[in-house]
Amino acid sequence: MLVRGHILGKLGGFDERYFLSWEDVDLCIGVRKAGFTVAAVPAARIYHKGGLSGRRMPESQHYYAVRNSLLLVRKHEKGWPTCAPLSPYSGSASGGAGASTGISRERSRGLSAPL
Repeated sequence: MLVRGHILGKLGGFDERYFLSWEDVDLCIGVRKAGFTVAAVPAARIYHKGGLSGRRMPESQHYYAVRNSLLLVRKHEKGWPTCAPLSPYSGSASGGAGASTGISRERSRGLSAPL
């Protein structure tokens, strides 16, 4: 991702609430809302050394992927509920880590982070 410094400064940088995922999407939404253009280069390629991106996602990473996707929707969509959001992955009224991640409630306690 390439971002002009003055745009990043105007937006206040990355939202520090995101961890491991969705920070790029959040920034792009902010860039568009500020009236700037977001462009993609379909021919660009990224190679992960050692093929690490193809491995099974650790539980903590899966938790943050779900958590951050809910944060993104709540932050940018008007009218999104502020309590007990529906998980797009489980269809249940739960914002907890175990909603669809396969993480047991006991194991998810150490992963909790506020939206």
